Amino acid sequence: MQRSKHSAFKTIILSAVIIFFSSFVYDNKAEVDLLWKAEIMPACTLKKGDTAWVVLQTDIPKGYHSYSNENTSDDGPILTQLNFEKKKKYKLIGKDIIEGEKEVVYEEVFKAKFTKVKGHMVVKRKFKVTSKTIKFKVMTQICDENVCILKEKDFELKIY
Repeated sequence: MQRSKHSAFKTIILSAVIIFFSSFVYDNKAEVDLLWKAEIMPACTLKKGDTAWVVLQTDIPKGYHSYSNENTSDDGPILTQLNFEKKKKYKLIGKDIIEGEKEVVYEEVFKAKFTKVKGHMVVKRKFKVTSKTIKFKVMTQICDENVCILKEKDFELKIY
């Protein structure tokens, strides 16, 4: 009887320690953030009808990766993308361009190939200037070997 009480006590203590450290690790993962630098290029005086680029840059934390918009499946992780405000009639040209240290990997979970991006990431989109400002959101997912975290940030940039 004495031994089972001691064993139960050890199990309770061990469970409490595991729960404490698990929540600590989870909470720290949730705090991982991306600091974005956003700009309009060229950085000269633009006017209506000109073409320009929205350019965003960030550093993906060591041990994490994001996913480019290059994929071989409609299913899978959340891909990095720019979403422009719908009520404005922006004239977008082409598609988002994502640059960085890329690696094509086969994701067993999705049974498809995806392009991971690590380190410094640049996201660009060409557009025709139609108004004085441009509003958009960047959306990406950063992952390590255990967890993926959705990251979104809204921007409004002055063009002229």
